[in-house]
Amino acid sequence: MPALSPLVRSFVSHFGEMGSRWGINRTVGQIYALIFVSPQPLNADDIAEALEFSRSNVSMGLKELQAWRLVNLRHLPGDRREYFDAPTDAWDIFRTLAEESAWWEESLQRARPVHAELAEAALDALTAALGDRSSRVRGTAAWAIGQLADDDQVDAGQDLRPER
Repeated sequence: MPALSPLVRSFVSHFGEMGSRWGINRTVGQIYALIFVSPQPLNADDIAEALEFSRSNVSMGLKELQAWRLVNLRHLPGDRREYFDAPTDAWDIFRTLAEESAWWEESLQRARPVHAELAEAALDALTAALGDRSSRVRGTAAWAIGQLADDDQVDAGQDLRPER
């Protein structure tokens, strides 16, 4: 694969930075941007060479993009390697992102009660293990889990202990 032009390199880099703000891995965003602007399908070796990423990192990124249905897998005649291209219709891309985002949100909604049940079971196990000293630990842990379960942002330096 020929070296990337400065314009393409800038776009790929910027797209990766924007992706990290949207909640996707910067590397995955850069892989997607390169595939999107490429005039022909790319294989993992081409992508790794162009972006100077490890082959394993590219493979993981491609799997994530396939899971999100943002790249298409292609096979070229006479070549056993897998090639990837991206949909070019912006509406198709937006529709895919909306569908996948809705699926993830629905999955999270379904997982929250399971998470709460597992957290309660973990608290019960901790209570049994600590015996008499457990009531204060249980109260603190329950409070902390409640804070996180409410989707509140907790600052890294915030004191999570309840007031005495």
